[in-house]
Amino acid sequence: MRLSLLVVLLLVCFPSFSQVDGINYKVRNNNEVVEDIKGDINRDGKVDSADINEIEKYIMGNPSPYFDLKIADVNDDGVVNVADIVCITKDKHYKYLTFVAIDEGKFKLSGNSVQYSLDEGSTWTTLASDTYSPTVYSGQKIMWKGNLSPTSSGIGTFSSTGRFNVEGNTMSLLYGDSFIGKTSLSGKNDVFRELFCNASSLINAENLVLPATTLADWCYVNMFSNCTSLTTAPPLPAITMAEGCYAGMFYRCSSLTTAPQLPATKLARYCYGGLFSECTSLIKAPSLPAVTMAERCFSDMFLRCSSLTTAPQLPATTLAYRCYEFMFDECTSLTTVPSNMLPATTLAESCYGGMFRRCGSLTTVPQLPATTLARGCYGGMFYGCTSLTTAPELPSTTLEKGCYGDMFFGCTSLTTAPELPATTLAPECYQGMFDECTSLTTAPQLPATTLSDYCYSGMFYGCTSLTTAPQLPAITLSDYCYSGMFENCTSLTTAPELPATTLEIGCYYRMFASCISLTTAPVLPASKLADRCYYGMFRECASLNYIKCLATDISANDCTNNWVIGVSSSGTFVKASSMTSWITTINIPSGWTVKNE
Repeated sequence: MRLSLLVVLLLVCFPSFSQVDGINYKVRNNNEVVEDIKGDINRDGKVDSADINEIEKYIMGNPSPYFDLKIADVNDDGVVNVADIVCITKDKHYKYLTFVAIDEGKFKLSGNSVQYSLDEGSTWTTLASDTYSPTVYSGQKIMWKGNLSPTSSGIGTFSSTGRFNVEGNTMSLLYGDSFIGKTSLSGKNDVFRELFCNASSLINAENLVLPATTLADWCYVNMFSNCTSLTTAPPLPAITMAEGCYAGMFYRCSSLTTAPQLPATKLARYCYGGLFSECTSLIKAPSLPAVTMAERCFSDMFLRCSSLTTAPQLPATTLAYRCYEFMFDECTSLTTVPSNMLPATTLAESCYGGMFRRCGSLTTVPQLPATTLARGCYGGMFYGCTSLTTAPELPSTTLEKGCYGDMFFGCTSLTTAPELPATTLAPECYQGMFDECTSLTTAPQLPATTLSDYCYSGMFYGCTSLTTAPQLPAITLSDYCYSGMFENCTSLTTAPELPATTLEIGCYYRMFASCISLTTAPVLPASKLADRCYYGMFRECASLNYIKCLATDISANDCTNNWVIGVSSSGTFVKASSMTSWITTINIPSGWTVKNE
């Protein structure tokens, strides 16, 4: 009685005793080195009231013959006393998975039968799959254990009729009474998939223990998805990742305000994919120290976290395929990011694709020091960042397919474009780069002389404040190289010279369509046209009243289709004197004066 009273006093007066992790360590038993568990004095594979009794017997001077001081010294302070009992009773690692009822309610597990206890583990009852437990009243606990084996759907999904908190060790669902010290999920792919999915009554999981340091593929995928009342997440101690291990773990946990620490430095494919996606109350991201990337490792991680205001440093210098793709997509409260946030110099395909897409409050951007690019590496990176006024420097002179595609699409506050020094282009490299940048008044110089298919396609589409186009010195073209380049630039008054005399398929396709302020077309010196080369080139250029086209062979397919529809009702068309194939109203605007050069 005196000892029990002392334990109670210690629990009340000293609740912050250091706790142990329940990790196995090696001790000697009968001259053999075996694995034992801190606190498991009777060595039955679990730490429970029987082991507390063993410590009490030792303190009272009547230890059992097998009593081991090293195992009993749970808090590692060099002595065995009541403080070690406190550690056992307080350490959440030693507790079965437990639900603490906030409201009166019932619980069930779909997909598996499981055992439960309503009396702190004294008696256990088997609960059939999809069957509700007895009523658990406010403040009461229900404990769970089993020897469940996962399928591709996990081990089942818990649901409740009332609000509750969760605590204790998840391993009790897999190893029954022998869960303490288990830290590996090896071979248990999908094990906790959707374990609490749609549990809108789950409030707090800060005392839930996920002790595994060796993870399995997709082990925690969607574990808490749609737990819309969850305010606090459990710690995630693992430092070695597995494929998809945390994918969508807290998807749509719209009440979650703080993220757990993520200490891993080496990642795996899609390991954090969508981890906090649509956590609309999350205001701060955790530190992300990882330096070894993997395919799509951070993809969609903070998608639509609309309350997130700052982004963490991302120290990796060598990236992986789509590693940051859509990481902060639609984080509409994100205002600033560290200037040195992205130090990588070795990029990978689509590595930054859509990373800050639709971050409408973002006003500053990180430096982008890489000079060696990868396919689609910056594709849509700042798409829809409507508050962005300044773009980062882009020093690379060697481009890759789609490397800057849609990079600043819809950045309606961007007034100045970065320099683009490359002279040799790649397919689609600048496609849609400044599409709908309605405040852009000045275009960068474009010195390239070696073009590629679709390289400038739609580059300045819808830049309604752009008044002057850059020079375009290339004389060797590629398919659709300038297609839609200045389409819908409604303030453009002057077009660049187009010196090329040898055309390619669709090279000027809709290049100036809907440029309603353009009055004079550039001279078109090519004598032989190519398929669709001028298709829709000046369509709906309502102020255009002068065209000089020296073509003598317009037999190519659709080469001038719709090219002058919607131009001024009167104007001058200058043609080669030897050309007799032009047709008024189809090739030459109706009502215009036709002149020979």
